[in-house]
Formats: sequence, structure tokens, C-alpha cells
Amino acid sequence: MSHNKYELRKNVELGIPQTSIVDKVSAHELGVYVKEAEEASLLAHQALYEDLGNSHPNVVTFGDEDSGERDKYVSYVDHRGVPMFGPWDPERPATDIGIRGVNPKFEGIANPTTVVHADTLAVKDFKERGAPEVVIDAIEAVAKLNAFVEEIIAKPYLARVARAFEVDPEAYLDNFFDRERRQQILTRVIMYHTVAAPGQRPVGRDGTPLLIKEHNDRGSWTFDIHQTAPGLQYRIGSEWRDATTEVTAFRGTADSYLPAELPPTLHRAVQREHEPDARLSTVGIGRIAVPMFISPIHEDARIVRPSSAETHPTAH
Repeated sequence: MSHNKYELRKNVELGIPQTSIVDKVSAHELGVYVKEAEEASLLAHQALYEDLGNSHPNVVTFGDEDSGERDKYVSYVDHRGVPMFGPWDPERPATDIGIRGVNPKFEGIANPTTVVHADTLAVKDFKERGAPEVVIDAIEAVAKLNAFVEEIIAKPYLARVARAFEVDPEAYLDNFFDRERRQQILTRVIMYHTVAAPGQRPVGRDGTPLLIKEHNDRGSWTFDIHQTAPGLQYRIGSEWRDATTEVTAFRGTADSYLPAELPPTLHRAVQREHEPDARLSTVGIGRIAVPMFISPIHEDARIVRPSSAETHPTAH
């Protein structure tokens, strides 16, 4: 747990992900929150696709506004007919909350996944919007995980980073954490489908079959909280390196508020042969990953758009 501040600073300056940031007691508590979030999210995924198959009127397909692709995703709709996935703050692209899956009939390249996104305050939003109980349960479980990671893992780690750069830790944390208003912090449960249409999954520039294509995150910091199986890779220098499955922190593309130009960590998820747990495979899921994203709370913070040259440099 104790990091040499010079080693920590060097890793951040080089874009090298930092591991060994959670003690044993916190790791045990984290496991409880992660399990609850996974179980609730799997139930929501199962319900969404069963309702899609049954042509339930509360399930719709919708498009990705940034790419112009129609009917790429599926979700429930609220009482206004709006899909239950999108940014809670339209001016902030890193505030998306809700549930979204990939449409099995979509003809094009996609990341066949179901995702549940929540910040700590998302539950109230989805209750007011009339979300199905199974979705509310998933949002609530992910929101609780989000709050735990904020307090027990993210704040202590970012305070150590601040000290490594000789910045006041309390002042540094004020860039991201504020209980007086809604923070720009959310946790995502990513459930990778076992089945994809031919040609639907992305392929890396090096020809590697992928689950999620190479990208930089659009927040300031990412905490890779949990993975049920290997597959995540980081780009370090000129090499792709396999990540461990322990909790890891790394930089995104948004402002760092540190006195140095700091690179984001390019990463991707590759296909790996493994036998998923029965609780996943019975509902068509092969792997789960759980990251948390931290973005600045300042109104004048630099906006990093999704699917831009900054977030997806290898595609431009």
C-alpha cells in the first residue's frame, strides 16, 4: 500500500497504471459491493433482453448521436418515452447513467456489451423516471459501489498522487469531490456478451480480435475496480501489456490539475479463451469489468468529447 512517492510520480508521468492501492480489509469490503453490483446488473441485463425478445413496449432501440448510427443500442424508456441511458448533464459528456445494451440485430462494428452506469445520486433519478424495479436495483447497487470506491480507494490514492507532485492533497481533491453539488464521478458495470454477429466485434490495428477497441478514457482518472477474467491490456511505450485483475488506477484525457503534462493510458479489451462462471454464461455473459471514472467538477473544465481523436487516437 505504501508507495514511494518518486516511483508513483514517475509512473503517472509515463502513463503506467498503478496497482497495489487497496489494503486487505478494504479489498474484502470492496468484494461485497462488487458482488452485489454484478448480481443486480446481471438480472437487469437478463430482463432487458428477455423483454426485447418479447417485444415489450417499454424496450426500444436507439442510435448513437455522436456516430450517427441508428438502432445500435437497446434500453428501457421512461414515462416520457426517453431511453434510460444518457448523460444526466447534457453539457458534460462524462456523466452518462442508466442501462444500455447492444442491439443484436445491429449491422456494423460494435462492442457487444450490456452496461449499467451510475453515480452516487442516480437512484433518485431512475425512480422518478419510472424505471423497472430490476433496473432500480442495479442502479442502486452500482451507486453504492461508486460511493464506497470514492471514499475508501479513490480519495486516498489521489491524495498520495498530490503529495508525489508536491500539491496540497486537500486542495487537489477539491477538483473532483464536492458534497454540496453533484460530482462528475460514475461507476460502470460492463457485461461482455458471449455471442456477437459475424464481423460485429472490433479488431485492433495489429489484427487482434477485441472486445472493446483501443481508447483513452475521457475522465481525469480511471479506477479499474474489478474484472472476472483477464482481457484488459494497457499500451506502455510501444507494447501492449496484459493487465492484472487487481484494482488499478490510471490517467484519462481530462484535466489532471497537476504541474506536469501527463499522458493518458491507452487500453483495450481483447478476446481471451476462458470458461465463464455459470452465473454469467447462463445469461449470455462471458466477462464482467467494473471501472470507475472521475472527472473535474469545475464548470470551466476542459470538455473531452467521446469518440474523439483524444479518446480514440488510433482511429484517426
